[in-house]
Amino acid sequence: MALITIPAINVGDEIKESTLNTFVNSVTAVNGNINQENIQDEGIDRRNLALDSIQKFDDTGLYLFRSDKEFEVTFTGNAFGLIRDSNNIDVAVGKGAGIELKNFEFLLITCSFSFRAGHKTGGIPFNSNKGGYEVHFRLVFDDAVANINQDPIPGTERRFNNFLVLDGTQRYHSNNRYSCTIVALIQAQATTSGTNNIRVGLQGRDKYSNDLAGTLDGEAFVEEVQMFARVIRR
Repeated sequence: MALITIPAINVGDEIKESTLNTFVNSVTAVNGNINQENIQDEGIDRRNLALDSIQKFDDTGLYLFRSDKEFEVTFTGNAFGLIRDSNNIDVAVGKGAGIELKNFEFLLITCSFSFRAGHKTGGIPFNSNKGGYEVHFRLVFDDAVANINQDPIPGTERRFNNFLVLDGTQRYHSNNRYSCTIVALIQAQATTSGTNNIRVGLQGRDKYSNDLAGTLDGEAFVEEVQMFARVIRR
């Protein structure tokens, strides 16, 4: 078996010509080739050295939207819609050109906010069978490259419902404050260009639980909202 003597060089040692020459002479004096007796193919070597086993993650793509303004839920019944303020600004990250990703990269989104919801006047009769006043939220995303427009992100819908009999006329009426946090992970789809431009927004709707088509005498406002997105590159 071919043997090579590797000199022991410790931290702080002086590097001398003799030390390097000893190593060079040991290499040039090898009788025979390096073979399986010198290096054994172990399972751990194959796992550690495979191209797809060790990868560097880069999370430098960060996007943030935050505001202390009021954003009103204006869609009712079955229809969801983007939540906007009085200046028509919606809660979203990636506005404009979008968040650029490569195919199959991940986007991690966290959206946190408080909101208030309730009836505007008097409430509704207890025997109306309209049910309670509900507010729903969900995250949606666009991908300008993949021609995706406001697709719901699965698993992000949050629903709130609370109603009580509060007065002598037996009317349902409650005004409530809640907080909500939605966390989601989406993966960019394959495109011919190899890239994606993604935008993520917050949608909402309010309704009566048993009367989708009825006139809604209520309102819901999102406040103190923050949406944060992080690109996870592999």
